[in-house]
Amino acid sequence: MLSVPRISVGLLLAAAAGLVLTPSPAVEVAAAEPAAPTESTPLASDTAMAAVIQANGGNLPQTGAQLWRALNKLGKFAQLPVPFSSVRLFSSLQAPRVVIAPNNKNLSQSEATGINFDGRLYLAANMEYAGKGYEPRVTSVEFISWNGSRRAYDFGFIENMGGRSQPNLQVVDGGKCFVCHKNRGPILGVRPWSNTTNDDILRYAIAKAMGVAGSKLPYDGPFALPKLVDGRQPVSRFDGMGVAMEEAPEVNDSVRRGATISLRRDMYSLLTRGADGRRALQILLEAIVEPGALTSDDHQVKQRVDATFSNSFIRFANSYYEMQRTQKLSTLIDIDPTRLLSASGVRPIPRTALQVSTVQMVNLVFVPGLATGNGSTWANPRPSGPSINARTTTLQFVTPEARAKKAEDDFRASLGDLMNYNEARAQGRSGLTTKQQPSNPHAFIRPLAVRPKRPSEVLNAHQLAETIGVTDGDRRFFAQSLASAIEHFPRPKPKASTLAKEIFASAPFKDFIAGGPMPDRDEFKDRFVEALNEVLTKRGIDAGFAPERSTYASGPRYDPKAVEEKENAIMPTSACLRCHQVAEYGKAIRFDLIPPLAFDPFDKLGREAWLRRTVDAKKKHDVLKRMMTRLATDADMPPEDAPEHDLFRVKQAASFAEVKQFLTVHLGRNKKP
Repeated sequence: MLSVPRISVGLLLAAAAGLVLTPSPAVEVAAAEPAAPTESTPLASDTAMAAVIQANGGNLPQTGAQLWRALNKLGKFAQLPVPFSSVRLFSSLQAPRVVIAPNNKNLSQSEATGINFDGRLYLAANMEYAGKGYEPRVTSVEFISWNGSRRAYDFGFIENMGGRSQPNLQVVDGGKCFVCHKNRGPILGVRPWSNTTNDDILRYAIAKAMGVAGSKLPYDGPFALPKLVDGRQPVSRFDGMGVAMEEAPEVNDSVRRGATISLRRDMYSLLTRGADGRRALQILLEAIVEPGALTSDDHQVKQRVDATFSNSFIRFANSYYEMQRTQKLSTLIDIDPTRLLSASGVRPIPRTALQVSTVQMVNLVFVPGLATGNGSTWANPRPSGPSINARTTTLQFVTPEARAKKAEDDFRASLGDLMNYNEARAQGRSGLTTKQQPSNPHAFIRPLAVRPKRPSEVLNAHQLAETIGVTDGDRRFFAQSLASAIEHFPRPKPKASTLAKEIFASAPFKDFIAGGPMPDRDEFKDRFVEALNEVLTKRGIDAGFAPERSTYASGPRYDPKAVEEKENAIMPTSACLRCHQVAEYGKAIRFDLIPPLAFDPFDKLGREAWLRRTVDAKKKHDVLKRMMTRLATDADMPPEDAPEHDLFRVKQAASFAEVKQFLTVHLGRNKKP
């Protein structure tokens, strides 16, 4: 594997003056014995990721470009590059981690026989960069893919992309993934997504450094980017990834949809606890299958739900309120660049209350010449000119020239700090504290729980359709099926709404309405077909309703005898090893975002062997110091919401005390050179 190359500040500032910037070559690490190849894990045919592979000719994508082409055959997707990931600690401006999500704000446009990706497929493409003369390339892709049969997400990854080896797909045990993905689904930070290309300076730095086109970039003014690179239009993508583009709001909307699917499924199950709630659920289901537009603002449906669901609504509202308070978290606190810059050593650590206040209250900085940007939180808080008193501060920037000069100076200073931080990450100094990493529950924001005042504040047919997975194509199938059924009746013919009401009062939906598991998309359509057939037969229509399943479904038939999969309790393993691999000397680590441990600190023989084997004093000090920080100083490993925390840190506190003593002794012997 190649390390991330460094971009010097001198080159960066030269680039800001208008010179072409090229990254320096990467430095190869010592060769290690490659990890043993593993056969790919088979995917269930009704999963979203299986459809992506099918769109790629039935083969695993070998490159990011192949993956992107396959996705574009299936629908519209958005990308959000994350140069400074809090998970992939060696991501950089040259090799970002790119989050990919479906880009659709309404119901999925998929046909009845197509796959629904909206809220059901999320990917993260990890890139590497080999230096000058090479383009960044995708080397692995993680995915979170909805499995309709399991009514849950599959977690997995594709490794060995972009190289000589064949790609390999693995569906992984969720226990390790759930340390960060506590909601068992996608997670993302909150606006303004400061470690992503939503930030103007990050996006500008990538575009300038890599000579790539993007979105919201300056082509006029003192920091104008060239419209031609080597006489040609600059490329907009490297290996399918738009590394200087920003689609953060689109990705965020999609992630929130997928992140709350479990909460929404549980919320609608609360309706089945009372007779009036069950009738309200039927009203919403009827609206889904009836012809016509489906919106969250349908006043007629709202009025019917509010009028119907009254007797047991207070109990529902209280239960839903408690459900929100205890839901698994999915929204990360935004990365604070000023703290990263201090913790990584790029800026001095604030020592006084005034300095800390200055860091926290820093204003956005903007790219001069860019009128449509988002601003940047990578602002440089230090004065860019001579020291002046408060009275003259207001006057200094009164003229347009003075304001423009200050904006340019602020931008240069912020850009310089940004590039220094990029280099610090390449050296292993990410500056990410434990409270900024998603394994720590304190890295998340708990959304405000709201107790609804009326049912229609939280319940609507559009949301229920999304939760089940119903698409526009499915709704056309429902409407056409009802219209076809009505044609079999003599006059006066029943209305579609009448048949819809009878459908959801019939046997195929009886267990769901009574409180059983919510059917997923294809199972819902199977039940609709069975229910419509039952309704027609009872009304004396001998032809019934029996379309070929291949005309309305995309996956295998759900086994009615199967029980919805229950998540097994995560069993504690050791204090560290459920998440971390231990690096074996001379052997490569298989794909893993979680950094490997140099040794298991609770393994006495292993740690002593590492001490004997490691001769580099600086490396020894850095490893011991990092372990001391996580295990003793911050004392947040294992994470407090992990089963290992109670079993090991609480109930076996003596073992932690012994490890702390070991680290203290050897840090004293191995002081930083």
